[in-house]
Amino acid sequence: MQKALLLSCSIFMAIVQTTSAQDKPEWKQVFSSINKEALDHSRAYETLKEATETIGHRLTGSANGKKAEEYAYNLLKSYGFTNLRYQPFEVESWSREI
Repeated sequence: MQKALLLSCSIFMAIVQTTSAQDKPEWKQVFSSINKEALDHSRAYETLKEATETIGHRLTGSANGKKAEEYAYNLLKSYGFTNLRYQPFEVESWSREI
């Protein structure tokens, strides 16, 4: 859970840093340390690589889309999140039978 939160915070902070850190120099050190932690210890690219190699193309409403939802759900569970649930949504899609 801490890693997922750290990654989310670092992305948010990177955006905020470019827009408001210039106005508040005292925040620059905080943003720099969060950014360094994310760059040095993030598993974001490893996770993306694993998902794309094991699931492949993930069109919404497709079988691989369902696999991607399960992957994300299980990943968040592994981070320690406990209040997880799927949110239903409707999508119109088609597929070509080959």
